[in-house]
Amino acid sequence: MKKILLILMALLIAFSFILVSCEKESVPYVVGAGYDTDNNLILEYSDGSTLNLGKINQKGEQGEKGEQGIQGEKGDKGEQGIQGEKGDQGVQGEKGVGISKTELVNGELIITYTDGTTDNLGKIVSQEEEGTDGLEYYPLPDGTYAVSAGNTKYLEEIVIPSTHKGKSVSKILDGAFEGCIALKSVTISNGVTSIGKNAFSGCTSLASVTIPDGVTSIDGSAFEGCTALKSVTIPDGVTSIGKNAFSGCTALKSVTIPDGVTSIGSGAFRYCTSLTSVTIPDSVTSIGGTAFDGCTSLTSIEVDENNTAYKSIDGNLYSKDGKTLIQYAIGKTDASFVIPNSVTSIGNYAFYGCTSLTSVTIGDSVTSIDSYAFYGCKSLESITIPDGVTSIGREAFRYCTALESVTIPDGVTSIGSGAFRYCTALESVTIPDSVTSIEAEAFFNCTALKSVTIPDSVTSIGSYAFFGCTQLTIINCEVASMPSGWHSAWKGDCSATINWGYTGE
Repeated sequence: MKKILLILMALLIAFSFILVSCEKESVPYVVGAGYDTDNNLILEYSDGSTLNLGKINQKGEQGEKGEQGIQGEKGDKGEQGIQGEKGDQGVQGEKGVGISKTELVNGELIITYTDGTTDNLGKIVSQEEEGTDGLEYYPLPDGTYAVSAGNTKYLEEIVIPSTHKGKSVSKILDGAFEGCIALKSVTISNGVTSIGKNAFSGCTSLASVTIPDGVTSIDGSAFEGCTALKSVTIPDGVTSIGKNAFSGCTALKSVTIPDGVTSIGSGAFRYCTSLTSVTIPDSVTSIGGTAFDGCTSLTSIEVDENNTAYKSIDGNLYSKDGKTLIQYAIGKTDASFVIPNSVTSIGNYAFYGCTSLTSVTIGDSVTSIDSYAFYGCKSLESITIPDGVTSIGREAFRYCTALESVTIPDGVTSIGSGAFRYCTALESVTIPDSVTSIEAEAFFNCTALKSVTIPDSVTSIGSYAFFGCTQLTIINCEVASMPSGWHSAWKGDCSATINWGYTGE
């Protein structure tokens, strides 16, 4: 029992320091310690709770002296027997080792024994981890707390505790630390399950964040614009990554998406310009259309072969059936690309911001080029659009500043809003008889465009369709006069002569 008492005495002496430092009534402190039947050390707290520290190393006491030997028996009756000699005294037990001192070093309890050896029992503090002073807490309907920056907006390091006033801290509020530009490091303790919208957006110095396993959702724009953040490990419990969650994290080189994530929101990793590769686990069933837009270093998107919604072909992202090209890895340096014949749709933003491609061949099976599909492909000089295409989406080729000519096939019925906007090298365009609608700003600021013929099939033209076409001197219109479906400002500031009733002569 003496060795147990020594250990308990050491712990209680050390915890007296902790008791003095517990200034907030809300923080439980150690009031006692003892061993259970399995020899585990148990701490008791002021709120009645306990903490099992497991088996603590114990040193032996001074050994006791051996007992004196038993006296020899007398001989049998007859001749007097010789008296037996006393036995030798027992050997003294080995000297035990006691505790010489206990001390707290950087919050860790150190026990020093009389033989010079030590035991480090680690950080033994109250069960409620101390968070950074100045944080603000807000009670939630479920009895837990949400946390916000409060008076910590100018600090470089922040620790968010697991509990407050004995109750769990479960949520980081929307916009909690938004714009805290001095913040470099955040430790989020266990207990937090949700990181709110814009929670750390604009924290431009934030280089390190620890996200605990209990977090299940990272909401929209949670870390948007954290330009110093280089890596992040998303814990296994997360099921959804919100819209723009890590958008604009330009230093982010690696991200681990765990099994369990089912949804990656639109723009989740948009403009993560240092991100080189990403692996989609089999659990993901939904990826937003702009999830990897502007990732100019991205050369590989891999998908777990067991994923039922998506697959990877040559490092590019497709729907599982191969019919939709969702995302071309725009960090590739190839100058040309042939879209597989299995593809029927080029998805929204599929080639957005790809600056290496000079030519793209679209397979004959493609029927639609969706919005923003080739937006910002500034090196794209030529593209072959097959006859099967029926629609060209909104701003599909905007800012393709090297594109000199394009032939729109006979199957197309609609040219989307801003489809060729700012194609400043585009000199000629052929619009077929199948087109019925040219939407607003379709050829806005095509400053090299010199002539265009609008067939009589076109019944609708939106506003400013030819605005800023400064070299366009004549527009041949096959209709005799402006149809009622044409916007009154359809040509914008373009000073071109309108040749109504054009017959091709």
